[in-house]
Amino acid sequence: MTLVGLRTVRAEAALALLVALGGSILALLAPPGVKAVPVATMVDLVAPAAGIGQPGGVAVRLQVQPARSGANAVVVRLTDTAGEPLPPDLAPIRIDAVGLDHAGELLNITPFVDASGAYSITGVGLGGTGWWRFNVNLYWPGQPVEQVPFYLLFPDPNVHGMEAPDTSKATDEATAVFGRGLEHLAGLHRVRWNERLGGGTGTVVVAEQAISDGSDGRPPAFSVTGAGSTLIHVGDREWLRRAGGAWIEREAGPVISPLELAQEYARAEGMRLGRVEVVDGEPCQIVTFVLPATGLQEPSWFAWWVGTESGHVRQMAMVARAHYMVRSYRDFDAPIAIVPPADAGLPGSPIASPAAGGG
Repeated sequence: MTLVGLRTVRAEAALALLVALGGSILALLAPPGVKAVPVATMVDLVAPAAGIGQPGGVAVRLQVQPARSGANAVVVRLTDTAGEPLPPDLAPIRIDAVGLDHAGELLNITPFVDASGAYSITGVGLGGTGWWRFNVNLYWPGQPVEQVPFYLLFPDPNVHGMEAPDTSKATDEATAVFGRGLEHLAGLHRVRWNERLGGGTGTVVVAEQAISDGSDGRPPAFSVTGAGSTLIHVGDREWLRRAGGAWIEREAGPVISPLELAQEYARAEGMRLGRVEVVDGEPCQIVTFVLPATGLQEPSWFAWWVGTESGHVRQMAMVARAHYMVRSYRDFDAPIAIVPPADAGLPGSPIASPAAGGG
């Protein structure tokens, strides 16, 4: 589900693949008429929810301040797909905070509806430095509980400085788990993933992506669909269509292979073992690490869920400068046919030239 139309999280997809950080970057824009909370004061994340029993879907907005070990204020806001607040007390909320690579845990955090209609609580004691998952549990009337996960890093580098989180020396066991995950990630020929990317100021884009290196006899290709836009890149051509528009065909550079995407992680350091959790039916060992700063980019912090049997990186979370990413991988080396759009150039769906159609 994409969050097109959410005024509090509105963003226009600038669909592109970025080698650094190993993924696509979608342009994140503060919504018009809404004053963005400065990144330096709190972490402000958004995620879609199924909104069980609620027509049109729901967005969950989580704000945590100051996002470091110790006492924190936590606020949760619910909106519909038009960005309008949902009625207070529509769904009681409970939050579970669980440390992913440290022993911190605080369950059954119960915020109360405040004067603004948000669910808020102050003085939440969260002890532990490193990665946290905040599960926002939504209790829709007459429906099973719905759990919406958020991933945070304490102390948050966007709030407390890019060198704030601990990047202590890697352990041998954690390095081995990381190495196995990296080997499988680099060895992929085809894979799909879902990505949720936010700016930490109440913005988010959700995208579906796929990549194939051409080893199956087809041209190398990748595709990205999110926020109402679709990009299909096959060989040396690509097709872009924004919501309601015509396909724009243009020349494109080479497709970046999974191996090339994985090579960025070779300089990782500070590997740290975390919990073992089940993802898509497989037990996965969490390992966290940092990509240190270079002359071209600032540091970025990662958590990987590495399958204990398959070695696949089934899930990934990342925090970097104004970027909060959660990615779920699937269809490892499954048959994936990424082809030019069938309706490109057909009556009613003309291919526009860049000069005529923009982009």
